[in-house]
Amino acid sequence: MSLTSLAIRYKGVVAVLLGLILVFGYQSVSELPLQLLPNVQRPQITIYNNWRSAAPQEVEEAIVQPQEEVLKFNSGVEDIVSSTSRGSGRVRLNYQLGFDMSQALLDVVNRLNQAPARPLDSSEPFVANGGDSGLPGAASILVYASETNPVKDMIEYQDLIEEVVEPRLSRIPGVAQVNLDARRPKEVNVIVDPFRMSMLGVQVSDVVNALNRARDISGGFADVGRRRYTVRFLGEQEVAQLGRLVVGWRSEQPIYLDDVGQVKVDYAENTGVSLRNGFPSYYISISRRNDANTVEVLDAINAAIDELNAGPLKEADIRIQLSFDASLHIRRAISLVQNNLLLGIFLAVAVLFYFLKNVRATLVITLTVPISLLVSFICLKAL
Repeated sequence: MSLTSLAIRYKGVVAVLLGLILVFGYQSVSELPLQLLPNVQRPQITIYNNWRSAAPQEVEEAIVQPQEEVLKFNSGVEDIVSSTSRGSGRVRLNYQLGFDMSQALLDVVNRLNQAPARPLDSSEPFVANGGDSGLPGAASILVYASETNPVKDMIEYQDLIEEVVEPRLSRIPGVAQVNLDARRPKEVNVIVDPFRMSMLGVQVSDVVNALNRARDISGGFADVGRRRYTVRFLGEQEVAQLGRLVVGWRSEQPIYLDDVGQVKVDYAENTGVSLRNGFPSYYISISRRNDANTVEVLDAINAAIDELNAGPLKEADIRIQLSFDASLHIRRAISLVQNNLLLGIFLAVAVLFYFLKNVRATLVITLTVPISLLVSFICLKAL
């Protein structure tokens, strides 16, 4: 008995199979990520470390090597690539294709908690689910002042961007990382007067040593009777009190930091420039997860931008605008494929009808085209 005879004999079974194909095919189409090119890169996890003003060798010995020792035992890791530069170090873990990256991320965080203590003046490591090129760029955003706003330096709005804009964009499903590329961290600057230092007999090393002592230090334990107390030296000072640090002595009189210089808090030196139509702006880049739907992520980003422009940014008289949209190329490619697909179906139906001269037979053959496409999407989703 031929397959056609079986289909005609068991019409109910065929109808159920077609219904299942329609349901699961539609579900597969809606869940498949929309990307311009397939992801052919190996899964990666990158750990970023910052230790300001430290030499590359110091970063390697104190931070990177201890991390490599605890991370090399993680399952699924094929190789570890690390690099160091002045004040920073990076460790990238390359995983096997198809490995569960959610579990891998948890394993990395747990292993880092077992690493030896870091230097006191170094920042906590930042773990990203992707590598240098493993986090695909989704969008670029510019924050700029409106025409009626007299402010010319967007760094004045950095606190607002960090407290409002960055958290809102980070909550978007599919966003892996929000990079404040124009960010300038605040730092404490000690500006010394070399003439006053020379007159008072104070060396630069004296000032450095006084600043290094301005921190909390553990003093161990003190046993008093049957009790044990923790001893700590509270040397950390508020910025406003740093000027009262003793940096030296002269004629049994203390020499304070205010006597040889001044302390002020300011933003780090600007090493780049970001402009929009010739006016200053604040540049933000957004990276998506490897398995995220680019079109859905950009739709959510546009909705967040409208929400921010209508809310807190409007009150501050600034605006946020999408500068780069990765979904535009994908939408155009999908539109081109859809148009070519419809044109191909039309031409195929026309040729079939020309030879068959039968509307019913042509319609039956035509229905196999979308059914075949749905089966293909089901197979893609299963892979």
